[in-house]
Amino acid sequence: MTVAVIGYGSQGHAHALNLKDSGVKVMIGLYEGSKSRKKAEEAGFEVFTAFKTAKRADIIMILINDEKQAALYQENIKPNLTAGKVLMFAHSFNIHSHATGSWKIRWDVRTSMHADVFRASISLKK
Repeated sequence: MTVAVIGYGSQGHAHALNLKDSGVKVMIGLYEGSKSRKKAEEAGFEVFTAFKTAKRADIIMILINDEKQAALYQENIKPNLTAGKVLMFAHSFNIHSHATGSWKIRWDVRTSMHADVFRASISLKK
């Protein structure tokens, strides 16, 4: 199993390193000329374009800026989705976009959302 982490910013690098430390094969997808390329390579990752990582990976995690995700999906990910692949999002804004039809994800591609949940307990004193 190979995971493509698209983006190596605040979320991408954390997810990628965690997966790598857990023994998962991870590759990073970045745009040509990305400043994050050197950082990802120094962390021991193979770095390719988003198109190439989406083509090679079994699981694709989209972890770039929200406003760039729809274009990234249309140009780089959608052409490479095949039956059985998994498309992961980091929050529900993207799931909502999928539900309204703007992403048009194939029926045989699984989608998933992974979000860190902040939990707080409140102590009330009498």
